Amino acid sequence: MSYHDRRCMDVVPEGKRTRILASARKELEALLRTAKGSLLALAKEVDSSALNKTNHLQASTVCPLEAIAAKLEAMESLKTDTAALKRQIGTIDKALFGGGRVDEVDSGFSKTVP
Repeated sequence: MSYHDRRCMDVVPEGKRTRILASARKELEALLRTAKGSLLALAKEVDSSALNKTNHLQASTVCPLEAIAAKLEAMESLKTDTAALKRQIGTIDKALFGGGRVDEVDSGFSKTVP
């Protein structure tokens, strides 16, 4: 754990830090549930469309590719949502802890060599 992290932990009250982390965890869990639900819905949709295909050869080659493409698209969407959530957490972190910069005076580090 870095000096800045330890210092921030001392500045923010434990209860507030716990609430912030719990809120972020809930948002991530909700995001993951949404993504999982979307993937399941896409898989069901692809499976039902495979049953409706008349040409067995076409269904056996195209549908797995469609399923893979749909899952990749859902994963990209999840990555985008996760990045947005991380930016929100970073904004909250900056608001609570400042710019994230530790001044030389605060660090106790001196450039002079004894």
